[in-house]
Amino acid sequence: LDDQDGHGLSEDEVTEGRAFYTFDVPGTPIRFVIIDTTAQTSGADGLLTDADRTRLVEALDQAVVDEKWVMLASHHAAGSLTSTGGAFGTVDDPDALTTAEFTDIVTSYDNVLFSFVGHSHRHRIATLEGNGRAVVEVMTAAVADFPHQSRIVEIWDMDNGWVMLRGTAVDFVSRGDRLAEEARRLGIVDYTSGWADNNDSMVTDRNVEIFLPAPGAP
Repeated sequence: LDDQDGHGLSEDEVTEGRAFYTFDVPGTPIRFVIIDTTAQTSGADGLLTDADRTRLVEALDQAVVDEKWVMLASHHAAGSLTSTGGAFGTVDDPDALTTAEFTDIVTSYDNVLFSFVGHSHRHRIATLEGNGRAVVEVMTAAVADFPHQSRIVEIWDMDNGWVMLRGTAVDFVSRGDRLAEEARRLGIVDYTSGWADNNDSMVTDRNVEIFLPAPGAP
């Protein structure tokens, strides 16, 4: 990471105002490609411009050259991409990437395995399917809402032609912290009362083991 400051941003990203960058996990073939999906024209949902398309393709092309296994990471899931940024967006970008276009790009690279996303405050495992293959989208909940969890992710080379992702949901400690305890209580009220979205994946997609063919495996 640039200057060992922990966020990977160089002067180029600061100048452009877009947090697109990559980093490799030492001693492994894994490369993370970080995608800035924030809408610069306001709105809470995702927006990727035509210039962002170029940034993404260049990063994925380079990963092929470097023989890296790619893990994507962004705030928004593919299904949250819009042309406006959603509610309160001020501009409709006709060249913005659609969900289908994003899916077509990332599935066209055999070395792209997983996409880590958030935004929707739920645990959910989904697939982005295209070009005869799938990229697995791993969404993790938020500490702000039920189930108030983060996720530990482990990626294993099974040494048999398969890659396994193990995702383990973890709780935060609230004992002795009155504010954290009250936040958790209110989140549970939202969920059990039906005010918050009550979906089965909140349970089924918490602790998972997912297997994908290893890039380059026969």
